[in-house]
Amino acid sequence: MRVFLTRLTFILCCIGAASWLAWTAEHGERGSDRLVERKANFKQLVETLVEEADKRDAMARRVALLRSGKLDPDMLDERARKMLEFSHPNDVVVILKQ
Repeated sequence: MRVFLTRLTFILCCIGAASWLAWTAEHGERGSDRLVERKANFKQLVETLVEEADKRDAMARRVALLRSGKLDPDMLDERARKMLEFSHPNDVVVILKQ
């Protein structure tokens, strides 16, 4: 009877340890639940990076138009009007609340 109880205790301890390891693999700090969260976070960060890169490229194109060797008259006129708050008499001015 004592041998049976010892074996039963050992088996129950092994089942408990295996159950704990399985639960940790699913719900632990590095488990599959967190993997899904990390993948979603990574996808969001990549999208943000792409948006910021697009903004940077757009600004780089605008700056390239203002360089002295390739000064675009339309871009210069647009920047001057914006900075000086100047408009022609036949321009339509729309005032936006900031």
